[in-house]
Amino acid sequence: FTVIWRFFRAAALADGVVPPENMTRCVCNNYDVEGFWRSWHASYNRWLVRYMYVPLGGNRWRAVNVWVIFTFVALWHDLEWRLLGWAWLMAAAIAPEM
Repeated sequence: FTVIWRFFRAAALADGVVPPENMTRCVCNNYDVEGFWRSWHASYNRWLVRYMYVPLGGNRWRAVNVWVIFTFVALWHDLEWRLLGWAWLMAAAIAPEM
């Protein structure tokens, strides 16, 4: 994925558009679940934080917001039980890191 993101970023830069760096580090170079999701598709992460996480209360309601955000991301991809299960598993994996 890193190569794909970098290719399209280079094309945008050639057109004069400065997009955000989406893959801030290699997906194999993460030591916690939260760090993985912050570095994976960083522009979407930034959008989620700005337009969902902060309006929902930010860090004040962090334990609840993580579940809401991951549920939204699963529904964004498709309405399937396996994706909801994946989202809830990821939220449960992040919970001990909070």
